[in-house]
Amino acid sequence: MKPAVVLAALVALTACQPDPFGRSNAELREEERICTAEGGIFRAGGITGAKMCFLQTGDGGQSCRRSTECESACLASPDTGKGQCASERPLFGCFDMFDENGELTGICVD
Repeated sequence: MKPAVVLAALVALTACQPDPFGRSNAELREEERICTAEGGIFRAGGITGAKMCFLQTGDGGQSCRRSTECESACLASPDTGKGQCASERPLFGCFDMFDENGELTGICVD
């Protein structure tokens, strides 16, 4: 079988998969309704591709020295050593951040 056909079949099958956390369609619709009412965007996220609510933070872009100063995380620039509050939560992927003690750490969140 050609690789393109296999890839297309896998993509089609993935779209038909149920929610990875076992939520029903009614539960997903209710979560989306609540998310939208709170100003969020209900979309797939993380390694599971599960639908979840992504919210903008009120302090996104502000300077920080530790994560306790932010609604989400204090993202660090390894080049400058300065931190900036994340503009969205939850966060996924790999990034440098200042933890609750102000220590620079690298983290990957799936």
